[in-house]
Amino acid sequence: MEGTGDRGGQPDRSRQGRDVEDGEGARRPRGVALRPLPPVPEAPLARGGAAVPRPAPPLGEHYAEVEKQADRIAERITALGGIPTCDPVAQAKIAYLAHEPEGTFRIRPSLESDRSHEGGIAKRLRSSIRLAQKLGDFGSEHLLKETLLEVEDRAHHLDHFLGNDSLEIGRID
Repeated sequence: MEGTGDRGGQPDRSRQGRDVEDGEGARRPRGVALRPLPPVPEAPLARGGAAVPRPAPPLGEHYAEVEKQADRIAERITALGGIPTCDPVAQAKIAYLAHEPEGTFRIRPSLESDRSHEGGIAKRLRSSIRLAQKLGDFGSEHLLKETLLEVEDRAHHLDHFLGNDSLEIGRID
C-alpha cells in the first residue's frame, strides 16, 4: 500500500538509520527524542485582574535590529561610492559612543547605558538627516529617518524596562 510504509506486508526498512524531520523542517537522528520547550508563562495579573503587558521586543531583538540598521547604512555608503569602516580598531577611534567592556554587569546600569546611547544615536541621526536634506540626498535622508524611528522606538522600550518597579507607585485609593 502506498504511503503506509510497508512493502507487501514487510516493514519499510529503507529509512532506518537515516535522519528524520521534526515537523519544523529541522533534521535529527532517528531515535533522538526532542524535548518540548517549556510553556511561555502568561503575563502576571495586577490588582483587579488586568494583565500587565510584558516589555517588547526582547533585548535580543534589539541587538539584531541594530545589526540590520548598521548593515543598511553600510550598504548605502557603498552605493554612494564610499567605503564603510569595518576594522574594529578604526571603528573605536571614530565612535562617538564608549565601547562597553566584556564582563558581567548589573542589568539596571546596563539598560541605563543602552538608553543613553540610543539618545546619542538619535541626536547624531537627526544631524545626519539635516545634512542629507541640505545636500539633496533623498535616499540617505529616507534611510536615516527610518532608522531614527526605530532608534526612538528602542529608546521607548528601554524607558519601559527602566520604569518604576512597582505597580503601587501613584496608585489612587
